[in-house]
Amino acid sequence: MTDHKKAMAAEARAAVRRAEQKYKLANPDAERLRLRADVAAYRPRPKAMRSLRVRAAGLLIGDRHYLNSTNAAIATFLSADEPGYSAPPNLLTESFTATEKTQVARMLAERGVAIDLARIDSPSKLKKALKARLKSGASTDCVAAEIAFTDDSVIVNGRSYPINGEGRLARIQVGKGKLNVHTLGELFRRSEI
Repeated sequence: MTDHKKAMAAEARAAVRRAEQKYKLANPDAERLRLRADVAAYRPRPKAMRSLRVRAAGLLIGDRHYLNSTNAAIATFLSADEPGYSAPPNLLTESFTATEKTQVARMLAERGVAIDLARIDSPSKLKKALKARLKSGASTDCVAAEIAFTDDSVIVNGRSYPINGEGRLARIQVGKGKLNVHTLGELFRRSEI
């Protein structure tokens, strides 16, 4: 099979040389100028590949199996629908666009996973972060809750827990145990996204 990319690029470079010679004949004062044209023949990515990074993130977030896969295996799996095109593995190391970050953040929020997409900005980095969360056990028991602190109670998902004590000794009764309100508040304030 002929490598059309090399042949097409060579033909383009030859056309540039001919154009340079023709221009210099018509404009003798340009004789000392040189023309360099970087030519590359390439097959454009199919439209389906525009969403490859988001689809890769969806695989990684939704199925733990893919966390142990290589970027090449994930790219091959995702490009299987496109005959004649194989996505390069380095596509998964490219940063998310702003729109893609929004889509990935939505997927993460649906799963109750908090990951800073300003630092974790590619599918490859997301894979590493999710693997680390899995190893630490952080993703085994995730709860999304709405919490409000008032002067006399802590409200969790609409349920009120009265505060007993004052200042740093303020606590709420949860089952048979007690939680320090100050420590709980600090935890949530530091964990805000």
